[in-house]
Amino acid sequence: MLVGLLRVLLWGAVMGLCLGTLQQSGRSWGHGCLQKRQAGSDPGQGNSRIPRKYCNPAGNSSSSGNIIQVCGPGQYREWQGPFEGLCVSCSCHGLSHKCDPITGRCLNCQYNTAGDHCEHCAEGYYGDAVQRTCKLCPCPFSVLSNSFALGCMQVGSDVECVCKPGYTGLRCQRCSSGYYGNPLLPFGGCQPCNCNHECENPDGTSDCQGAP
Repeated sequence: MLVGLLRVLLWGAVMGLCLGTLQQSGRSWGHGCLQKRQAGSDPGQGNSRIPRKYCNPAGNSSSSGNIIQVCGPGQYREWQGPFEGLCVSCSCHGLSHKCDPITGRCLNCQYNTAGDHCEHCAEGYYGDAVQRTCKLCPCPFSVLSNSFALGCMQVGSDVECVCKPGYTGLRCQRCSSGYYGNPLLPFGGCQPCNCNHECENPDGTSDCQGAP
């Protein structure tokens, strides 16, 4: 009887030591998830120490407090409530490997693309973003110094341009009323008149004398 009682007491002491070590560390691993016992009370439950489990498929997030704070590269935290968060991959059509860690909005879209998911061509470009065919609008020319379109569209064999303010014409090749310059010249462009009347001469120069 005495030997049996001593065995029970010894077993209880060993188990208590193991459980105490686990509670002090506050961590246990299982199925790729990190479980932490958080100090404080669970609203509506009244418990003083509540186990919370945080999973990250890539296994490279850092956890602190009650939520995952930082997901791994190429991921963002998908909000699922105050005590839960799943790290999911950025959805950028393969055109960016970085997104906002909270909203998931893609950052630094490549191949002249833009949008929350790099889903359309950037301003002044046209083509298919997903197919990585966005190219500079020829408005009037396909060079940065002489392309003056907010956007453009392929219509048959031609391209229709949506010109920036100050430019007009099918290919933004002329200055709008109240502007002067010559968009067809290398590094040319249109500038606003500094007077209260039409200022452009036939050669694109201004006849303003600087008077308002």
